Amino acid sequence: MDTQTPTQPVARIEAPSSFWGLLRQKQWRQSLQLLGTKTAQLPVIRFFLSSITARLTALMALATAIMMVILIGSVTAHVSNGIFQKRLNIVLQDASLRTQSLQTSFDSLVVDSVGGVQDAAYTLISDQRDASAGAGGVGAMLLKDPHENRALAINEIIDPEQRSLITKNLRKAVQQEGGIHWQSVSLRNSQGDKVPGIVVGTRVVLPLVGNYETYLVYSLDYEQQTIYLVNQVLFLGTAVLLGVLTVLMAAVSYSILTPARRAAKAARKVSAGDFQIKLPVRGTDELAQLSQALNNMTTYLREQISDYEELSTLQQRFVSDVSHELRTPLATIRMAADLIYDERDQLSETNARSATILHRQVDRFDKMLADLIEISRIDASVAQLSLSEVDIASLVAGVVESNKALAESLGVEVKLETFGDTVAEVDSTRITRIAQNLVVNAIEFAESKPVQISVAGSATAVAFQVRDYGPGMTDMVAQHVFDRFYRADPSRKRTTGGTGLGLAISAEDAALHSGLLTVLSCPHQGSAFTLLLPRHQGEEIDDIPVQVENQDLVAARQLWANEHPEDIILSENLEESSLQVHQVRTDVPLGDEPIIGDEVLPRMPADLPPDILEATPAHPLPRLPENDSVIDIQGRIKNLESPGTEIPDNDAQGETS
Repeated sequence: MDTQTPTQPVARIEAPSSFWGLLRQKQWRQSLQLLGTKTAQLPVIRFFLSSITARLTALMALATAIMMVILIGSVTAHVSNGIFQKRLNIVLQDASLRTQSLQTSFDSLVVDSVGGVQDAAYTLISDQRDASAGAGGVGAMLLKDPHENRALAINEIIDPEQRSLITKNLRKAVQQEGGIHWQSVSLRNSQGDKVPGIVVGTRVVLPLVGNYETYLVYSLDYEQQTIYLVNQVLFLGTAVLLGVLTVLMAAVSYSILTPARRAAKAARKVSAGDFQIKLPVRGTDELAQLSQALNNMTTYLREQISDYEELSTLQQRFVSDVSHELRTPLATIRMAADLIYDERDQLSETNARSATILHRQVDRFDKMLADLIEISRIDASVAQLSLSEVDIASLVAGVVESNKALAESLGVEVKLETFGDTVAEVDSTRITRIAQNLVVNAIEFAESKPVQISVAGSATAVAFQVRDYGPGMTDMVAQHVFDRFYRADPSRKRTTGGTGLGLAISAEDAALHSGLLTVLSCPHQGSAFTLLLPRHQGEEIDDIPVQVENQDLVAARQLWANEHPEDIILSENLEESSLQVHQVRTDVPLGDEPIIGDEVLPRMPADLPPDILEATPAHPLPRLPENDSVIDIQGRIKNLESPGTEIPDNDAQGETS
C-alpha cells in the first residue's frame, strides 16, 4: 500500500473580531450584538436575568423610587414656594414701613447746608439697616437718582460688597415707575456660603439735594436652612422607606414565586431521571395548577418507564434467546453447506452456482448472528475486555491488507500513514473489528476515490482515522450512523453485505475502552471517522493527535452551510478544532442531584435497563466544539422500539455497516 499522504489545502477560519475591531470595520450591528453578549455574561447581569424575584423586586423598587422622587420634587417645590412667598410678603411690608419712616424723617429734617443733609442721611440709613435686622435685613444703601438736575448733592451711601446686587433693571424700575420694587439676588453669609436674598428699592426725596434711591437688602438664609432641613428629612425618610419596601417586595415576590421555584427544581430532577417527586398543591391558582400538572406528568412518566422496562427486558431476552438458539441449527446448516460447497465441482453448473450462493449466505447469516449475540452481551452488560499492549498501526495495516482484494475490485487506492508511537493498551479483537468496519465502509463509499488512513499517537492517546472522499453525509444522516439497523439509503447496493449493526457495535467497543468514536462529514466532500483511545486504560485523554484534525473538511462544511444551512450544524468556534467528539461511557455515575447548569448532562435512575443506562450522552473533551458530533447513543433507545428505522434519501448517502 502507498503510504504517501494526499496533499490537501488547509483552510484557516478567522476568529470572530473583537468589539473594537468591529467598530473599526464599521460593523455597527455586529459590534452591538457582541457588546450585548459580553454584557450578558457579567455575573450581576446573569443573576438578574436568571431570577424573576430579582427582576420583579428591581422593577418595583425602581417604580417606587421614581414615584418618591416625583413626590419629593413636588413637595419641595410647594414648600419652597410657600416659604418664599410668605417671606417675601414680610420683607415687602417691612421695607414699606422702613421707606415711609425714612421719608418722614427726611421731611421733618431742618438743615441749611449739604453737610447737614449728608450727616442726617448717614444716620438715618444706618438706623434703618439696624432696624430691619429683625426682619432679616443685612444692608441699606442710598444712591443718587441720575435724573436729578439740582446742583447740590451728597455722597452716596453704599456697601461695596453689596453694590453689585443692585442691577440696572431694578434701578430703572425704581426711577421710572416709582413705588417699591424688589428682586431676588444671591448673597454670601458670614461663612462665605451663597444664600438667597431680596433687594427692595424705592425713591425718596431729600431736602436741598432732591431725589435719591434707597435700597434695603434682606437675607433668606434662615428660610434656606429650613428648606434644606425639610429636604434632608424627605430624602432620609424616602431612603428608609424605599429600603423597607424593597425588602418587603423581595420577601413577597420570593414567597409568591416559591411554588414556581419548587416546580423548576422538580423539573430539573425529572430531566435528570428522578420521577419519584411529588409537589405539594395548595389552593387553586395558576401556580397550584402548575404543581398539579407536574405531579401528573411524573406519574405518567413513571408508568411509561415501567412499561418500557418490561418491553425492553422482553426484547433483550428475545434477541438473546433467539440468537443462541439459532447457533445449533446454523452449525448443522453450515456443515451441510460446506460439504456441498466442497463437492461443487462434481455438480452441474446450476447446482454449483446454487452451492456457492448457499455458502455465501450461510457466511453472512453467521456474521449476522455473531453481531446479534455481541449486541445482546453488550445490552446485558457482560461484555469484557482482554487487554494487552498492541501496536495500533500494525493492527490497522493487517486490516488494510486483508481488504486489499475488495479495494482493488472497486478501484479504490488505500493509503496508510503512521505518526509517532501508536502502542496502546486495548482489546485487539474489538479494535480489529472497529477497524474492519471503518475500512470496509470507506472502501465501499469511496466511489473509486482514494481512502486515507492515519494512525497517530500523542502523550495520552492513540487515534485511528479513516478518511474517504465519497458522497459524504448531511448532519441529519450523520447523527444516526451509529444507530442500530440504520440505513440512510436502503436501495444502495452493498458489496460485502451487512447487518446494520457494525457501526453500532463499534461505538459500543469504543465505549468499553473509554474511547471516542466520531464522524465529521460534508456532502460531496467525504467523511472522516475517527477512533480515539486512551494509551492506558483508566487514564484520561488530555491531548489529541493533530494529524487527525481535518481543517479542509471543516472549511468545506462551512462553505456548504452557506448554501445549504439545513444540512450542516456549524459549531460557534470552528477554528478551535476540526475533530468533533462525544465520549460514549458505560460507567456514568447515577443520582438524583439537580442539574446546576446547561453543561450538566441528564442522568438516568439506577433501576432502568442496562441499555438505557449506557445511553448517556458523553462529555466533550476540553477545547473541542460541541455541535458536530453524531454519536447520539440515546438514539439506540428508539431503535429498540423500531429496529428497521429508515429515513428518506438525502443529497448525500449515509455510511453504514
